[in-house]
Amino acid sequence: MAKKVCHISTVHQAKDIRIFLKEACFLAEEKYKVYYINTVGEEGIRGKVELISACKRSRGRLGRMTRDVWSAYICALGLKADLYHIHDPELLTAGYLLRLRGKKVIYDIHEDLPRQIFGKPYLRPYLRASISFFIERLENFFASRMSALVCATPSIESRFKAINKKTICVQNFPILGELDRKIDWSKKRKEVCYVGGITEIRGIKEVIQAFTLLTNKIRLKLIGNFDSMDLKARCKSMKAWKFVDEMGFLNRQEVAKVFETTCAGLVTFKALPNHINAQPNKMFEYMSAGLPVIASNFPAWKSIVEGHSCGICVNPDDPEAISRAVEYIVYHPKEAEEMGRRGQYAVQNYYNWQSEFQKLKALYKKLL
Repeated sequence: MAKKVCHISTVHQAKDIRIFLKEACFLAEEKYKVYYINTVGEEGIRGKVELISACKRSRGRLGRMTRDVWSAYICALGLKADLYHIHDPELLTAGYLLRLRGKKVIYDIHEDLPRQIFGKPYLRPYLRASISFFIERLENFFASRMSALVCATPSIESRFKAINKKTICVQNFPILGELDRKIDWSKKRKEVCYVGGITEIRGIKEVIQAFTLLTNKIRLKLIGNFDSMDLKARCKSMKAWKFVDEMGFLNRQEVAKVFETTCAGLVTFKALPNHINAQPNKMFEYMSAGLPVIASNFPAWKSIVEGHSCGICVNPDDPEAISRAVEYIVYHPKEAEEMGRRGQYAVQNYYNWQSEFQKLKALYKKLL
């Protein structure tokens, strides 16, 4: 009889790329009976994964961290799964209660939460250090009591390895065959793209400012949702907005089509503690699609982008540096095409989900 495993998130979407598309769907192909509890109202069978809505997501953070977590816990308990896999820090209390009942629980750590606190605009700056300190101790307490930890980056893994010996790193690399295409540079236009959540700390204002400095008409394909209406209004009031094509949220197939005609992908996050050692999914997706990458010049990012000669690293706070990188790639198509091919080769041989999944698969086998 197939083992029952249950993924739980009160934060992420039902079709979240890491949780649903990569982990849940791939585990279902390994003959596990896979459930995914969410709070966005998604229910029914998707592929071979059963989606279950525990409740309607609360609007406020307090409701999300109390009512939603309790609803997800009660729902999870009723499934009587062989293993539970939680994806949000706020679910650690639910995970701990499951552990007290003798259940096997994996905590999947997507972000370095204590360092992420420093980038929260709604927290007063003088409070961030003390909140970060408290959060780190609390997270460590619960993490040490989980059956195993799955970390999204090597830097997160290094932090938790001393806390819980059953800690592995499963990096969020692209799925081979999803976004990679045969590169036809003759279809390229004078366009570059930005894909993902649109926030100030991900450098959107500097990116748009860069287009004011360009000597020729190059367009920015902006794919994703703004994190606030205020930021959207401020961006739209900028002089360079006339060079922006706001496309909103696109599905995976639509994103792949944009990749076919654009010359580069932008991922110029600001130098916040949570960003410096992060591994943004979009950077590897650009590489997978054969797009040169214009990335922040953090040492960890440079080792990938410059190590494989697949893009240009810039100071994310310098619109002029961003504009120079955009112009170079757009107006040096042969060099850009070679960058794209090298990035694609790197993903096919080093940075792909099929290889990373083997570590998760082995952990499930060990725990079950």
